[in-house]
Amino acid sequence: MGRGARETRLARGLARDTDFAGKEDLWRRWMREVSAHRIVVGTDNGASIRVTGLERGFLLGPDYAPQPSFLSWTGDVLLDPSTPTAVIWHRN
Repeated sequence: MGRGARETRLARGLARDTDFAGKEDLWRRWMREVSAHRIVVGTDNGASIRVTGLERGFLLGPDYAPQPSFLSWTGDVLLDPSTPTAVIWHRN
């Protein structure tokens, strides 16, 4: 990340996914990439995680209802102790 860039980390919650509410044009300009992270909770047992897709990325409208999806990705990324992070989507 370059000087002055901001990083926001999202994590899947137990009850529901994390979501954003805001102006769509601002978020589309601000979001440069999406990355996947292998996060260890407790003792690291060396498990790996395979990421094969992001089906939809959307913003919430003024009424907090999901807007149409503007982001999707398919691929194959393996996260493990030696490679715990990978960028899976770049803004064009």
